[in-house]
Amino acid sequence: FISKTSPRSENGTDLSAMLDLSFGYFKMNMRPYWGRLFLSLGAQADAFIGGVYNTRNGNNPAQLHTGLNIAPAVKASFLFDLFRKDMKLNYEVSAPLVGMQFSPAYGQSYYEIFSEGNYDHNICFTSLHNAASISNLLTLDIPLKRGAIRVGYLGDFRQAKLNDIKFHNFTHSFVIGYAY
Repeated sequence: FISKTSPRSENGTDLSAMLDLSFGYFKMNMRPYWGRLFLSLGAQADAFIGGVYNTRNGNNPAQLHTGLNIAPAVKASFLFDLFRKDMKLNYEVSAPLVGMQFSPAYGQSYYEIFSEGNYDHNICFTSLHNAASISNLLTLDIPLKRGAIRVGYLGDFRQAKLNDIKFHNFTHSFVIGYAY
């Protein structure tokens, strides 16, 4: 995602960008008593990198956000008919269980870390206690002759408190894709 935000006073701007790569694998498929509902359990690996730039801050105007996570994941799929077509409604949720993230210490500049070599526990272990996050994906598969068009909503809510620095990134996105 790429975003631009300004406070109500309009005396500055925050520019931010984040690239997130996720890979999930669902192995266990369960079919409960309801005939058209399917449940799957699995795991997801997630890597992200991004940053925020504040146009009015002269000292450390940029912040880097990067990390890796491993998360358990659950997927529910429901099959139904609409306009004589077999539709599929999917819901996936995952919450990072363990991982690591980069974070400067409070008051530490990037110049100190990268130019002077003054590392101060900048790679931090993350778990539910210091980086509680959750990702929700709700999609609808619209069938084609081969595969399906997938449209839906992605709600990705990330937060962390590392080295006395708080990070919050809440994303609401419309997604569109192709499933085969």
